[in-house]
Parts: sequence; C-alpha cells; structure tokens
Amino acid sequence: MKKILNSVKIAQKELAKLSANERNELIFRIASKVRENCAKILAANAADLANAKGLSSAMKDRLKLDEARLNAICAGLESIAGQKEVIGEIKKGWVAKSGIKINQIAVPIGVIAAIYEARPNVTLEIAALAIKSANGCVLKGGKEARLTNLAFMDALNSAFLALGFCSVAFLDISRDEVLELLGMSEFIDMIVPRGGENLVRFVSENSRIPVLKHDKGLCHIYIDKAMELQKALNIAINAKCSRPAVCNAAETFLVHESVA
Repeated sequence: MKKILNSVKIAQKELAKLSANERNELIFRIASKVRENCAKILAANAADLANAKGLSSAMKDRLKLDEARLNAICAGLESIAGQKEVIGEIKKGWVAKSGIKINQIAVPIGVIAAIYEARPNVTLEIAALAIKSANGCVLKGGKEARLTNLAFMDALNSAFLALGFCSVAFLDISRDEVLELLGMSEFIDMIVPRGGENLVRFVSENSRIPVLKHDKGLCHIYIDKAMELQKALNIAINAKCSRPAVCNAAETFLVHESVA
C-alpha cells in the first residue's frame, strides 16, 4: 500500500505540470474509454449485483448500472472537464504597506483519499474532480461494487497510458488496512468519507489526516404560500420520485400552513 501511495504522490507532481487543457483532455479521454468498455463494465456490474446478497433494494439500486446510467456518468465527466479552470485562479490580492504585492492563489491540495460505499459512479466522479483540480487521489470503494470499480479503473488506467504516469489509484483493501491507511499522513493530505453516518464517524474517529466530512442527508423541500402550484408539484415529484434511493432524494416536505 505504501508503494501505491508513494507512486500517486509522485504522479500528482506530474499531473500538476499539465496545462488546464491537457487535464481536461485527460478527463474526456477517460469518458471515451468508459464508453468503449461499456460491455465489460456492465458485465462486471451484473456480477456485483449477483453477489449482492442481503443488500436492501435501495442499495442495489445505487449499485446497479445500465447503458443509460453509464452514459449519464460519462456526460457528468465531460461536464467536469468543461467547467472553468480552478487552479491558478487569483482569489484576492492586495498591496502591503511595504509595497509588496500579495495574491491568494488556488493551488492543489496534494493527494486526496476517498472512502465510499456502494455507488460505483463515485469512482469516476472523484477521479475526474481530482484531475480537474490537479490533485492525486486514492480510492477505497465498497466491497459491493468491487468488480465494477476494477472495470472502471481498467478504463481509467488506459486513458493515462500515453502520459506515462497515473495519479489515481484504487485500493482493494480490508477494514484493518483502512485503519492503516488513515494513519499515513506522509502520503495523504486529506481524507474524504462519502457514505453513511457510520462510515463518516469511523473515519473521523480514527484518522490522523485532515477529514472533509458531510453529515446526514435529511433533504428538505419548503413549499411557500406564494408558490406556483404546478411548479411546486413538479419540483416535489422530481426531488423524490426521479430516483428515491439516492442520498440527495427529498426526505421532508415543509408546507406553509396557509396552503397546506
């Protein structure tokens, strides 16, 4: 694991040397490789689903991929590539009394480790966001999506081939090895747990590395008295029914008493 983490740390320096256009082209290339390997990825996903004994229907829905969802993932990657450059941007600047000009400029964090659960799309999304921001990334996905994630990594690695390095690594490790990972501050600059409350708590309580965490979903929609009924109805239905299993599906509706 240390060898893998060290290789990502070295590769991140090479990634940071690429221009914004080169990093964007790399993301587009990953999306293209995923489309090329669609059949292989869906076969791996089918095997994961066949092995998914005891998972809830919601978890199985998060795990499941089909051609439409795969195309949506690729479109999301291309959307990330199309966003404005985030590295080198001057956030603010001023001139000190001494006459020295001071600028606050966005730079990469370094190497980011992400620990997440059943949703395999997260593998590509985090990789693309890391490439966009010139960060290396280390991915630890859930065992439920193991084969799908490995198929995604095959596509991703092939996109990196021409560069001679790869700034993304996938760790196929046990829970005990995750504990070891959480102490490797010499290789990793930030940990991001993306999943349920128990996962976030476990990472927060055991990490020696700075943690960027989220809390529970608990997504609310508020229907105000001045709402347009049809628009409010469309939003409410979309927020829950378009895909009920995901963590950003609406869970609570607050309705103003005068229109309740």
